[in-house]
Amino acid sequence: MRNWPAARSAIEDGRVRTRATDAAPDMLEICALGARLEGDEVEAARLAAQRVDVDRARAAAAEHLSLAELFLARVEQASGCICPAFRRRLDIVRAEAARLLDPADPEPWARVAASAMTDPYLAAYARWREADTLLMTGAGARTRAARALRLAYDTAAELPATPLLARITDLARRARIDLTKTDPPKAAQCRLSPAARLGLSEREAEVLMLVGRGLSNTEIGKVLYISPKTASVHVSNILRKLRVTSRVQAAAIAHRHLLDE
Repeated sequence: MRNWPAARSAIEDGRVRTRATDAAPDMLEICALGARLEGDEVEAARLAAQRVDVDRARAAAAEHLSLAELFLARVEQASGCICPAFRRRLDIVRAEAARLLDPADPEPWARVAASAMTDPYLAAYARWREADTLLMTGAGARTRAARALRLAYDTAAELPATPLLARITDLARRARIDLTKTDPPKAAQCRLSPAARLGLSEREAEVLMLVGRGLSNTEIGKVLYISPKTASVHVSNILRKLRVTSRVQAAAIAHRHLLDE
C-alpha cells in the first residue's frame, strides 16, 4: 500500500527547500509531482472503491499549479526572457492538476504529448493520460482514445517502460480496446514522410524548412512564388500545428526533423 502522507510530506519538504531559490526546473518538477500525487491518490481510491477527500485533493492540486505559475512568472520577470523548456514543464503541472480541476478535458495531455518529441517516455505517459481522460468523457471520444492508447502502447513497448506498459494494458483491458489494431498500421507509420510525422502538409514542410534557414515571409514568398501574406498564413498554421509560439522554436524543429535528416 502506498504511503500517501509520507510522499506528500517529501514533496512539501522539496517545495520549502526550493522556494527561496531561482531553480525553476526543480520547482516545476516538484509541483508536477505534487499534483500527480493528488490525482493518483484519488484515482487509486476510485479503482479500489474506497473513499477519499476529493475536495482536499483538488485544493492541493490547485495550490501546486498556482505555486508553479507564480514561481515561473517571477523567474521570467527577473531574467527578462521566456524559456520554452520551462513553459513545457509548466504544461505538465497544468495537465496533472487538470486531472482533478478539469477531469473531462484531454487537451492538456494532448499538448504535453505533442511537445514531448525528445522524451518518448513522457509522450507515452501523456498519451495514456489523454486516453484515460477521453474514455471518462463518454461516447464520441472512444476512437480518439483508442488511437492515443495505441500510440502510448507502441512507444512504451519500444523503450521498454514495463510499469507504464502495464498501466496502459490495464486501461485497454478495462475499456475493451484492442491494442493489436493500429490506426494507422505501424508499418505505415514508419513510411510516413517527415512532413506527415509532424502533421504538416508538404507545402507547409517546404515553408518550415525555409523558416529553419532564417528566411522572412517576403523571402519565403519569393522562393515559393507565393505572396508574403500567403507565406504568413502558412507560418501561422505551422506554429499552431507544431504547438509552438515563435519562429525560433519552429526553426529548431525544422533542423531536428527536416534539415538535419
